[in-house]
Amino acid sequence: MAMVDPANTTLGRMLLDEISPVVMVLRTPLVEESCRKNGLSFTEMLSPFCNFNNIDVPVRTASDQPYRLRKFRLRLFYASEIRQPNIEEMMGLTYFMLDQSRKDAEYCMENAFSTYMKIGSSGLQNATRCGLWWGEMLKARDQYKDAAGVYFRIPGEEPLHSAVMLEQASYCYLFSSPPMLRKYGFHLVLSGDHYKKCDQIKHAIRTYRGALSVFNGTAWNRIRDHIHFHIGTWYAILGISDEAINHMLEVLACGHQSKTTQELFLRDFFQIVQKTGKTFEVSRLQLPIINISSFRVVFEDHRTYASSSAASVRENLWSSLEEDMVPSLTVMKTNWLEQPKILPKKYRESSVCVAGGMKVILFSSFKVGCISCVSAVPSPLINGSRLNGLLSTKAFLLFITN
Repeated sequence: MAMVDPANTTLGRMLLDEISPVVMVLRTPLVEESCRKNGLSFTEMLSPFCNFNNIDVPVRTASDQPYRLRKFRLRLFYASEIRQPNIEEMMGLTYFMLDQSRKDAEYCMENAFSTYMKIGSSGLQNATRCGLWWGEMLKARDQYKDAAGVYFRIPGEEPLHSAVMLEQASYCYLFSSPPMLRKYGFHLVLSGDHYKKCDQIKHAIRTYRGALSVFNGTAWNRIRDHIHFHIGTWYAILGISDEAINHMLEVLACGHQSKTTQELFLRDFFQIVQKTGKTFEVSRLQLPIINISSFRVVFEDHRTYASSSAASVRENLWSSLEEDMVPSLTVMKTNWLEQPKILPKKYRESSVCVAGGMKVILFSSFKVGCISCVSAVPSPLINGSRLNGLLSTKAFLLFITN
């Protein structure tokens, strides 16, 4: 009896035609997107079991699988599901152009946008297009606040894409009624940060300067310091030294900041000046104008125990500051240094003087440490005004040695 080839039998032909060794994978875009978030493709997950180089081993999508199994109604359902966001997007645009139903137009655009977002990375371009159409529709109807929310939702994996969308959202907040200036400035700052990530420094400076117009003259000092600091740093990168110095000088007026932050700002200011290699005439960094004639130098002699009128009496100075402060009078008297608790209020605010030197004390909110420290007792007046009233927080401390 001759051997029959199994492939030529009815059962064999049915197996070859209907049950061929083909991997049938019901893969949806959501599954593929979930796998890629974990750093692995869904196709790569099946690679240990199949040879994907073989043409007979395809990986089919959800719309191809029903066609393979001749489930044409199911195939039609999947086909319509894939095209549904495109249809709804065009329906929304049609409703808008016909100016019939605002709710229907926004409903269609919302559904189309949400469906594009669910598809994953393959639908980002369509989602961006749909979002731009949607935003323009809302702006044409003066719904700027809603348009800003749409621009904020438009996805962008690239920093430049996100920067443009955030900047558009900020302008929508500016044109809304009433203008939402705080959100306008905040989104401009976010846009500038994304511009900097993609090395678009000029655009970053432009957006930050726009945000600066919002926060100037307000109590948001830390936000203003942040803006001035980054603008100054970016101008220094571009080699525009004058603008960099001007913005860094604004940062030095940071009495509300901690000592560590002030030291950081001051260090960066010096680094920028040093890198430029130029000499700048800094007019804003003003030292206080001191009326020298109003100073009194108090030495360790009988004038310490005498009245204020004895300050003009000439006496020999001590040769060394390290000598013990022994009173020159034979009779010990109680002086103001030994009784701080019973001093009048005007003397409590005075400084303690070390013999043989003078110290200019400037009241400033700038907390950076002293460069040098010598002793002196200043008059509390500078050109007729109190020191702490005239001294700018941007000025350095001035120390005078004898």
